[in-house]
Amino acid sequence: MRSVFLPSAFQTQEVAGSWQLPQTAVVLASWAIIGLLVALRTFRWARRDAG
Repeated sequence: MRSVFLPSAFQTQEVAGSWQLPQTAVVLASWAIIGLLVALRTFRWARRDAG
């Protein structure tokens, strides 16, 4: 989010000195996939006729 809202000069203030967008995308995608798998595993599907 910072890379979108802050000017390019601010990327030198980051720990690595850059925005690291590919790594950020991989981490966010991993969290989304893990969250989806946990939700599918723990969500109880109820049948309509189960009342």
